[in-house]
Amino acid sequence: MINSSEVENKRILMVTHVSPIPTGAGNEFRILKLLGYLRNSGYKVCFVLRPLEQVEVPSLVISELSSLVDELYIFDKRVVNILKEDVLQLTRLKLSENNLTEKLTGIQNMFCPVSFVEAIRLIGDKLKPNIVIAEYVFMSRVLTVFDSNVLKIIDTHDVFSQKQDVIEEYNGYGKDIALTSDEEKQLLLRADVVLAIQDNEKVKLESLFSKGPVITVGVDLVTHDLSRGKESKVVLIVASNNYLNVTGVQDFVDYTWPLIKQVNSEVRLRIVGRITENITTYDSSIDLCGFVEDLNVEYSNAQVIVNPVRVGTGLKIKTIEALSWGKAHVAWPVAVDGIEGSENPVIVCSNVVDMANSIAGLLESENRRAMLSQTGLKYIRSKFNKSTVYRSLASVLTDPHNFSQSNEGTYD
Repeated sequence: MINSSEVENKRILMVTHVSPIPTGAGNEFRILKLLGYLRNSGYKVCFVLRPLEQVEVPSLVISELSSLVDELYIFDKRVVNILKEDVLQLTRLKLSENNLTEKLTGIQNMFCPVSFVEAIRLIGDKLKPNIVIAEYVFMSRVLTVFDSNVLKIIDTHDVFSQKQDVIEEYNGYGKDIALTSDEEKQLLLRADVVLAIQDNEKVKLESLFSKGPVITVGVDLVTHDLSRGKESKVVLIVASNNYLNVTGVQDFVDYTWPLIKQVNSEVRLRIVGRITENITTYDSSIDLCGFVEDLNVEYSNAQVIVNPVRVGTGLKIKTIEALSWGKAHVAWPVAVDGIEGSENPVIVCSNVVDMANSIAGLLESENRRAMLSQTGLKYIRSKFNKSTVYRSLASVLTDPHNFSQSNEGTYD
């Protein structure tokens, strides 16, 4: 934990298109946790939210967000016209973007139009932040209006130049935001520090960014060592509503679940999250629960948690969250990307039959579930405690010029 004297008068401006409230997806959870860490460490945080869809942010969400930060700015549907008419008249921006591709310029204009960047400059003039954090590389345009006295950080969440394989396999999913390595590098170079969400992606980002440190900052979790006696014969899936999740869960419902039911006719499948808006089933043993404010009951009751997503990048937050609840977890190989260690806390499957057999076997073996539970809890306590997760970030924020840690590599 950073000493309060070290962060005196430290002001952070965080700019994002993702609201951490309500928390129903991994990226929302990640931003929520990072905000909590920064506030608890003594930083004054100004949070700027510009929803990508330009919807109207509900008053209840604004109220809860206000309680999480020191200062809040919302650029939603209600203010976008004002920005177009008034702020552009004040603009002094001279963006050097002639070398950007047409595609990259279009992506930036979607996430971070010039009028919004000018508004950020005006907020910066008022706030005078010491640190600016752009959530996702697509918000990096805001970093260009701050001088060298301000520490500029990109929290990547993902490596968008790694998405080509996903695009080809999943009918063009993500093609609008997939980048070439050169395009991603151009955006990353606006920062002084880059945050990777897991170590495998850190290696890729280091190949694109040599200007400063690339550090791994995961998600801090608390563990819940639950009593096994409260469990029901339930398999649980928790997922947000994106195409890769929908495809993986629908495949699980159509192909894996019937095989499990052949072995255990009493088991139920509960699917929780906004994903249920796009899942189709007529199986009476499947409960489509929708968005749930509090997952405590769901995790407490389940015997087995499944991550049925076959492809993807980033840290699989639903996987580590399941482990933090002390639950036996079954997944495809992609779900353990970024999860390291000699004793893997997840049962990794390579085909539908293997997955069905693994789940059915766990439902019948309390001892096996208990063993996986303890392995998972031990792993989370070791790798995802606050001290471990934020150690490198704390060093960078305290003294970015003297940042040095053997396991974080070197930079120019």
